[in-house]
Amino acid sequence: MYTATAVRAMIKSYLADKVDQKQITEWLTPLVWQEEGASDAVDLGWSLALLLAEASRGDLTEEELREQLRSLATPSVPA
Repeated sequence: MYTATAVRAMIKSYLADKVDQKQITEWLTPLVWQEEGASDAVDLGWSLALLLAEASRGDLTEEELREQLRSLATPSVPA
């Protein structure tokens, strides 16, 4: 089972150059296509998948991707 913490850990691994876009996409695919119901992990996974798709199309530079991923990797704190 995927958790938001696990998704954030994978994002941090990418940001630390421990995994590449292909590895993160392969890890992420089951989450976005097979998880049922809404959850923080699914929402985060879809956000990550969208950013990776935009980067692979050239809509985001590597630096823009990393900037967006840094914000995803940090849990938001409710006000």
